[in-house]
Amino acid sequence: MSSASSLVASRSAALATHLSASGWWYWSHGMPALRMFFVLPLSGCSSSLQPARAHLHSFLKLPIPISSEEQSKVGVIAASAGNHALALAWHGKQMGIPVTVLMPTLAPLAKVSRCRAFGANVVIHGANIGEAKLLAETDPEFAGLQYINGYDDPEIVAGAGTMGLEILEQLPEADFVIIPCGGAGLLAGSALAIKTLKPTCHVIGVEPKRCASFLAALEAGEPVAAPTTPTLADGLAVPTVGGNAFLVAREYADDIEQVGEHEIALAMLRLIESEKLVVEGGGAAGLAAILPGGPLHHKVRFVAQVSDQPGGIAGLTKLLADEGGSIKDIYHERAWLQTSISNVQAKVNLLGGTTERDHAGRIDPHSKAKPNPKPDSDPLTPT
Repeated sequence: MSSASSLVASRSAALATHLSASGWWYWSHGMPALRMFFVLPLSGCSSSLQPARAHLHSFLKLPIPISSEEQSKVGVIAASAGNHALALAWHGKQMGIPVTVLMPTLAPLAKVSRCRAFGANVVIHGANIGEAKLLAETDPEFAGLQYINGYDDPEIVAGAGTMGLEILEQLPEADFVIIPCGGAGLLAGSALAIKTLKPTCHVIGVEPKRCASFLAALEAGEPVAAPTTPTLADGLAVPTVGGNAFLVAREYADDIEQVGEHEIALAMLRLIESEKLVVEGGGAAGLAAILPGGPLHHKVRFVAQVSDQPGGIAGLTKLLADEGGSIKDIYHERAWLQTSISNVQAKVNLLGGTTERDHAGRIDPHSKAKPNPKPDSDPLTPT
């Protein structure tokens, strides 16, 4: 299975990850201890960074050299609702490798048309990716074609994981990384990379409630077919997560959350209104989880100075309890506080304890001290 070293090696085949700070979130939510960044992979053949980089890496790792006549004649095949198929079709065209993609009936027509424009042989079959995949693997018509799994192939996972490396390169202070989850390949690769380099960073996967295949796998202890109905996050509608991806993601990801259609739609709208980004449902799933109504909306993190004398931490926890805050975890740190020998830093994660902007402001000592900090100030600097 993929290792951290293979993720680093795959950088030679990767596209650049770009992080963009959200000024809208910073100012509108009154939480200066919480900064949010978006990964903007809105360029390239599929307008989706994970398939583009992952498939280029996968093609470069094909067992038969790309330049060989044999591979050019045989070709590759895959099942996909859109992004995987687009990236495969694009790179196959560039490298002279015939590509066949089986797409379910729920695949957006725009993606089907683009795959055909890239020269792929497109076959429409099945109500979901699972049914399309079954035909691709069993129909004698496709015998001899090399199947490339868009979320479970080890090389695909390694290629996707380079995004995790680049996130930490650009934002080494990241505390949480929220990743959309369909077949779990992107979650697995990114979580492996992030946790290897920064074990304290929380990696959280988000999947649609209408296709909660990772949760189903967790409950069963292995990948199983999950009930699936049409969802705005059609790119995440994978009924059964990949076996390899599941083993890695279960080991390295901290949590998995589900979002409903209303939260996904709201996230898509907020991205258009406030960030001027047009993003499909699967890409908006991460934001959906932290907007009001989402499962991560009440998560708050802050760093405060407290007395190093007996009762210092107790005073902080009493303040949080008085304001109705619920502590998920708290970390006592002496090494990095150089301004006072009598104080220490307390790093606190709250979960499920804030109900609105004013509530978070009362709980967060920094919001209380600086209700309107300047955008270029460090929201984690103790006061």
